[in-house]
Amino acid sequence: MGRFREPALWGDAFTLLGHGAVKTYIGRLPHRLRARDRAQPVIGAYESGLVSAGRDGGGG
Repeated sequence: MGRFREPALWGDAFTLLGHGAVKTYIGRLPHRLRARDRAQPVIGAYESGLVSAGRDGGGG
């Protein structure tokens, strides 16, 4: 998975918001960004440098 450049900010967001709120917000991102599908925002995040490819050791 990709790694966020500012993990502390994301950790704070997930602590303050409930799981359902975060899931809804993430699910609406393609619509807000006027993307054709869910893959476009992911590609944009990689291209802009917001996330980078790498191993996080999370398994799965």
